[in-house]
Amino acid sequence: MPRQEFARYGPKPRYGTPSAGLCISSFAIVRKGRSLLVGVPRKHPRWVSEWAPNLAVYDPDELKHEYKSWRLPGTYLKAGEHPDKSIQRVLRQQLDLRRYKITSSKVYSFHDPSSWYPGRRHWDICFVYDVRTRQIPTRRPWFQSLEFRPIRSIRGRDFGSAHGDLARKLRLAK
Repeated sequence: MPRQEFARYGPKPRYGTPSAGLCISSFAIVRKGRSLLVGVPRKHPRWVSEWAPNLAVYDPDELKHEYKSWRLPGTYLKAGEHPDKSIQRVLRQQLDLRRYKITSSKVYSFHDPSSWYPGRRHWDICFVYDVRTRQIPTRRPWFQSLEFRPIRSIRGRDFGSAHGDLARKLRLAK
């Protein structure tokens, strides 16, 4: 019988981490009618230092794809950071929103085959916040584009990283 690996993580040797890693992230789902706020990142140091440190380890082809793909407003959690604090960073720092209301939050977990480590699996734990605002987000220097797109026009393959997987799970993309 194969050895069971439980989703219980911590210092070795008592615990371990998934064989292809674990990401814990927060995402803001900002809607305007039947449109969704999405952005295309621009190469900017704030992505690696504050919201998407994974970009620091991508090869040039992966980076090229990321800098022409949609992404949901979001961030990785910092060690010890509460998810509610991380979404505040997204809304205030990444989107420069000052007036908003978080209407709901949910947690989604994915355990998928890794594209970087064949035969291994990667975990994603996503804290997803529905956000309402009347404020129109201003495109900041770290975005090439930031706009509300009709949900019916968005395809999962148009997203970078694993954002498309999450958008499909949330039924925000095909």
